[in-house]
Amino acid sequence: MPQSDAWSKAGRAILTAARNELYLNLPFLDAALCALPFSNEQDTDFIATDGQAFFFNGSYLALRYEKSRNLVCRAYLHLLLHCMLLHPAKRQGRDGELWDLCCDIAVEHMLDSLDYRCLAAAPSPRRSGLYRRLEEERNVLTAEALYRFFKNHPLEEYERATLAREFFEDDHSLWEKASQEEQEQPRQNWQQIAQHTQTSMETVMSEASGGGQAVLEQLHVETRETADYRAFLRRFAVTGEESGIDADTFDYNYYT
Repeated sequence: MPQSDAWSKAGRAILTAARNELYLNLPFLDAALCALPFSNEQDTDFIATDGQAFFFNGSYLALRYEKSRNLVCRAYLHLLLHCMLLHPAKRQGRDGELWDLCCDIAVEHMLDSLDYRCLAAAPSPRRSGLYRRLEEERNVLTAEALYRFFKNHPLEEYERATLAREFFEDDHSLWEKASQEEQEQPRQNWQQIAQHTQTSMETVMSEASGGGQAVLEQLHVETRETADYRAFLRRFAVTGEESGIDADTFDYNYYT
């Protein structure tokens, strides 16, 4: 059901406060924090994004804010990191539920590495144990690396559901609704934002320590330039090749 004007107004005020607090503490996120306009046009019980807007449920945000301001800041940044790492656009063709879990674990691992009061959360032994286990297998806990790991080491149904609850922050249902063509422009925009954030973080981290190495490592992986070998291979591709004997160069002496 559409949310009331009162809840909508409250939700916008809470998100605006969280955005301001994140900007004051993490100024290198300036481009990302301004990239998504707030909207309540999509029906969601939580917060959600399609890469182009920040959809929210006002009553859900009010409950989170009542528990702790930090919970709203973490949820806000959780959603932005999904966009910067292009998680929505990469979901197609994968096991959706497993991909969602891997994206959430990757993003929460990054958030837990940030040493900022506005993102502080209660210690979780479950998370700490999982992080240690995964870091023994993977140098950088990207969603892609986690997806490959859990494909090779499948989770039991109960463990998978438990981890999904542990790392849940936002609704991913809108990730599947946009076609690849509709995703292309947001994808390019978020790639530029990720590059800008990476440059800003490198400058900030060279001057002061606030954690964030896990964030920077993932941005390095996401923004690195990759060679396109298709053009190279096309040089050796021949269309419609027909085999035959070249009478001018064929030498019978080799056969006598």
